[in-house]
Amino acid sequence: MVVRYASDMERKRLEYLLSRFAGRLRSERIQGAVVLVEGSDEVIGELLRGLYARIPRERIRVYKVEGVEYEMEPIKKSTRMALRIDKEAVWGAVELLARKLRGVLVSSASDERVYRLYVKGEVVDARFRVYSSGNTTIVELEVEGFGSQVEEVFSELRRELSYLAG
Repeated sequence: MVVRYASDMERKRLEYLLSRFAGRLRSERIQGAVVLVEGSDEVIGELLRGLYARIPRERIRVYKVEGVEYEMEPIKKSTRMALRIDKEAVWGAVELLARKLRGVLVSSASDERVYRLYVKGEVVDARFRVYSSGNTTIVELEVEGFGSQVEEVFSELRRELSYLAG
């Protein structure tokens, strides 16, 4: 399994999860350099000859790695609300909610923003679509992720936005 974490926080999450499964699976932290190489047998052979010439052979292990796809559908929750406040006020409230949930703006368009939220050690994405329809502002909210916090985040965002409905 290759996990490319981007921060110390993500590394700690990985270590925590591995410790939870310690009795049910075997895992080994590899010391040294782990390098995925692709090429012809001839080129890989040349690389190995060069390594063996410079590093004792017993300290080099070569594995054949095949990628395996585990397709998992994320948990998705969505709702639509009609609010009687202007679009900019809604975006201001969305920004405050995202900050409250340690959110990072992942993408932004004129009527849609996606935030990555970090809640209780889990990552949850929240997509907000805000547009005007007559004298009301429509908010479409979609929350998705893979853990138990999807429902919690969805409920909290829906509750907070409902206060704007009056």
